[in-house]
Parts: sequence; C-alpha cells; structure tokens
Amino acid sequence: MTRIKWYKFSSSLDAETLNSKINKIKFNQYSSDGFQISSFRKDRIEARYIERIEYDESQKDPFGETITTRRIVYRDTQFKIFFSSNTLEIINPGRNLNTFIMKLGEASGFNFSIEPISLDIRKLTYTNNFLASNFQNTSISISQIDLGEGTSAKITATGGLNIKETVEQLIAGRAYYISALTFKSTTRDFVASFVITRDGGLKTAGKDSNRLIEFLKSEIFII
Repeated sequence: MTRIKWYKFSSSLDAETLNSKINKIKFNQYSSDGFQISSFRKDRIEARYIERIEYDESQKDPFGETITTRRIVYRDTQFKIFFSSNTLEIINPGRNLNTFIMKLGEASGFNFSIEPISLDIRKLTYTNNFLASNFQNTSISISQIDLGEGTSAKITATGGLNIKETVEQLIAGRAYYISALTFKSTTRDFVASFVITRDGGLKTAGKDSNRLIEFLKSEIFII
C-alpha cells in the first residue's frame, strides 16, 4: 500500500534556488539529518529528508549483567514539491512531520508556507469518465450532515452498485460534505483500489497503484 498526503505549498523562491538551498543541508555518513535530492526539474523537486536516530538498548544477560547495545535507526520522509501547482506531496508520511517541516524551513530561510488542502472529491470522482468506466465506488464517508437546530451527523455507507444514489436519497437534500470515498477497479486492464479524502489524503494498493497516483494528480493539480 502507498499513502500520499498533499498540502498547499507557497514560496517566493523558485525551484532552482530552493533546490540549491536544500542541497546545502545534504545528508551523509556523518550527518544526524539532512536531505538527498532524487530528481530536479525547473518546476519540481523530488527529495528525501533523512534522520539518523541513535539510542542505547539495555537488557539483562542470563547472569544478571546489564548489556547495553548502541542502536541506529533511520527515519525517511520522501517528498515532492510541484511549483506549477504549488503542491507539496509527501509519500508514506510518518505520524509526526514537525522535524521535516522545520528542516525544510531552515533550508529555505523560512521562505515558504504549508497549508492544509481541501479537495472536491465528489467532482473529481463522480464526473470523471475514466474512473466511472474502470472503478466501482464501494464506500462513502459523509460528515457535517445538517439535521437542523444546530445538529449534524456523519455516516459511512458501504456496498451496493448504486451506493451514491442510495446515500443521496437518505440525505434527502440536506447540506453535507463528502469526507472520503473508496473505489476498487472493475477491469483487468487497470488493477488498483484507493481511498481519497477531502483533506488531501490518498491510500492506494494494487499493481497499477503508481499509474493511478499519477492519473489522480494530473486530474487534481494539472501536474
């Protein structure tokens, strides 16, 4: 499974300048952290932020003596910055991105901003001919359903070939937000499944996952 998280990214620096600044904090065998540039084009940067974490692990041997072992682990944050669409993409993000964001800020001279993104996933998925022809909607998560008098609800519906129509009948014209949609492919020519969320999250699995990711990005961000 591949997980993607998208954010709005803005900076007065162009791609070449930011790439040069990131490259000055390069990760090597002596670094505690730093960046490795994977690819650079005039409108995008692909890189990794790597942290080396060292700690002592202690345990008792059969004779009651304490044995201390020095451990080294590496934490890797793979990311892409698309200047044409002002988008930051993080691949398989960890739970805490604060260190990565602070280091990216340090590299850029804090000349950037990152904001949450909001996707119209209903428009993206329900009006797209390719998705309609090759995928089946298997789950819908809906939030902020207006029940009146300051009351709202959220639901998750699964199953059924006509799940969208069934949910729309249930909601009966009330205001709501679609927070997540799940799809699975229905053709052997394109094997993948995915969950896309309103806040810019994507989870996908299957042998054609990479093709699907690139397709969705082209539809969402015109990358």
